Amino acid sequence: MSGMNTIKTRNLLMLAAENGALNGGKVGGIGDVLRDLPVALADRDWSVTVMTPSYGMFYQQEGALHITQVEVAFSGSSTEVDVYRIPGRHAGISHLVLEHTIFSPKGAGHIYCHDEASAPFATDATKFAFFSAAAAACIKANVVTPDVIHVHDWHGAFLLALREYDPDYASLKKIRTVYTIHNLALQGIRPLTGH
Repeated sequence: MSGMNTIKTRNLLMLAAENGALNGGKVGGIGDVLRDLPVALADRDWSVTVMTPSYGMFYQQEGALHITQVEVAFSGSSTEVDVYRIPGRHAGISHLVLEHTIFSPKGAGHIYCHDEASAPFATDATKFAFFSAAAAACIKANVVTPDVIHVHDWHGAFLLALREYDPDYASLKKIRTVYTIHNLALQGIRPLTGH
């Protein structure tokens, strides 16, 4: 952990599909990690922001505050995404949720969608690619200013591709990144032939 000493301000942004610190935000182990790891890091003087999609529900939680809108380029067009801050239970931890209809294609409250066998993960692949694009837009617009981005599982991994290959997000290359795989069996892979 000696590398931590070279980071001066210690602002960390975590991107994840789940956040067990929010009511209804846990489906499995990722939710547990996003509930507990930020607390452990905040106790070590890190300022942690956890960002997740709102899924048509988190932005309605008590105390939610609309802080801004960001423009997101995705799939050949541009759209606005609303950003809300949800109060947390621990100092040093901020919870941001992104609200847009693409995050609740099967109705409010569905973190994961179960598609037919011929197109597994199709809905989630689109939803989480959009989440990554929206998170990148938030960083570029200085909604959050992390020194480190910690991406959890494949749900936010597209941000790493945008950072590397999209000239619009080249400024993100100066930010350190961590990528954690929680479940190697679920990779968001789907058949691409004919889709």
